[in-house]
Amino acid sequence: MTESSSTKRVFGQATRRNGPTRYQRQQGSTGGNAVSQLTEEQERAQHRMELKLKKRAQDEALDERFGFHRYCHSSSSRGESRVSRRGWVFNILPTTVPSGGTSSTASDAVTSTGPERAGLDLYFLSVDGSTFKSTVLFDPYFYILAIPPGRNGMNSSNLFANDEEHSVFFETIISNLMRKYEAFGLKAAIVVKKQDLDAPNHLGEVGSKGRSMIKLIFDTVEQLMAVRKEIQPIVLDNQKRKKEEELNPTFGFVQNDMEASLKVPLKYIVDMREYDLPYLVRVCIDLGIRAGAWYTVTPNELDCGVTLSEQDIETKADPSFLAFDIECTKAPLKFPDANVDSIFMISYMVGGQGYLIVSRHVVSQDVQDFEYTPKPSYPGPFHIFNEHTEEDLIRRFLSEFQR
Repeated sequence: MTESSSTKRVFGQATRRNGPTRYQRQQGSTGGNAVSQLTEEQERAQHRMELKLKKRAQDEALDERFGFHRYCHSSSSRGESRVSRRGWVFNILPTTVPSGGTSSTASDAVTSTGPERAGLDLYFLSVDGSTFKSTVLFDPYFYILAIPPGRNGMNSSNLFANDEEHSVFFETIISNLMRKYEAFGLKAAIVVKKQDLDAPNHLGEVGSKGRSMIKLIFDTVEQLMAVRKEIQPIVLDNQKRKKEEELNPTFGFVQNDMEASLKVPLKYIVDMREYDLPYLVRVCIDLGIRAGAWYTVTPNELDCGVTLSEQDIETKADPSFLAFDIECTKAPLKFPDANVDSIFMISYMVGGQGYLIVSRHVVSQDVQDFEYTPKPSYPGPFHIFNEHTEEDLIRRFLSEFQR
């Protein structure tokens, strides 16, 4: 059978000279889908970033409304010098801020785009009674424990024959980790000595010297969570294989074969340590940050963070305290429901003076000033605000709070 001149045979299949092959059409279709999928993912990522920046700007504006202006190296745009300030920490919150420090204002320094870093927002009370906030930057991390094949995992004294074997083993694992998880946000991986509390004799002469572990370092907690999610199944599989190897020496791990660890190095990661420690707790432990202590706050020149020094936990501050209570309508034997119930009363006390804000859309008549003194040592004169609606009540409370 003779084929027409307009066709030719490629891999046993007749195709037209001037048209694409089936393989080319499939590749073109797949490539188009990949580009489309990539574009959609980029759009979703951009949308998430826009929402994050919007939320960050709103939070920054809200803090400034309540008197907590950010103090960093860019604060000089408001006439402040870049000298250190003394402050008493009374609140700590985790945050994420841009890692750059080239913005001209403090607000722009934390609402600009670019690579991010994790940190803690610290809220301070100054000696003169004013307030401000600053960010302490700190890289989140966790540890992984790796044991060579065929070695006793509970005794660190006999894991390696010499220093060279130790270096080769950990350098191989680190290079594989960086190659595999750098795209997920892994910033660095280093070998550190840590005391293993799971070891049976960790207080002995050998155990007290510490065990080599790999410290995985990230820029943000989100990156840490992503890599932890990837490594955790590997660790669980390795732990299962390790138990099988202990029961059956011929199963799974190669006995006393260091060269085997160089072929599949992640196979010998057997545990993760301190991976579930909350970031706020981690930073406060490592940097010794304590609420209720005085610090000297010095802005960093290259980013929007600060450095704390000269801790004083003995000198007490004199903050103002506001205690409040909110009353809501509700159905019998039910908790208040925000969809149907409303706030009709807020009482608060500050500086020994009590205040009561009443919403007349529930209370039938105005309430007059009164005094509630349960004990002579607890005087309670109350001033009353009678408001027309729930919205007026909330606005009154917020305005009084800011005052």
